[in-house]
Amino acid sequence: MKYNVKIDGKTYLVEIQDLQSHPIIASVDGDTFEVWPEETTTLKELSTSGSVNQANTPISKPGESTAKKPSAQEKSGNVAAPIPGVVIAVNVNPGDRIQYGQELCVLEAMKMKNTIRAGQNQTGTVKTVLAKEGEHVQQGQLLIELQTEDNL
Repeated sequence: MKYNVKIDGKTYLVEIQDLQSHPIIASVDGDTFEVWPEETTTLKELSTSGSVNQANTPISKPGESTAKKPSAQEKSGNVAAPIPGVVIAVNVNPGDRIQYGQELCVLEAMKMKNTIRAGQNQTGTVKTVLAKEGEHVQQGQLLIELQTEDNL
């Protein structure tokens, strides 16, 4: 399914693959993202709420998305803050075994909760948790170090 999404006057071409899969794979202007929806919402519910419309129809208000591209830090086994914000939850401890898609921590930015999940290359064990609840973090700041299966 293809959609045109208009955000702050700029239109993006968004292609969504299977809405029933977890994660949902979305392509935005050719860049691929993994989207882990927090709540079950059907496309029909979204389109009737005005949050999503078929291609060639601009959207006035974008919905919340936890989409992100795999970064060099994910590949190295480190988890960094994708945006500046406040750490409101840390869901792992040193020694915990983690899997792809597992919720690691939650950041709040601009009154929105952003779930940080383990990426595709981040299966392994938590080495160090640097983030603390209530801490203000900057974009790119290291939150969690992982010992991934790739770098064991």
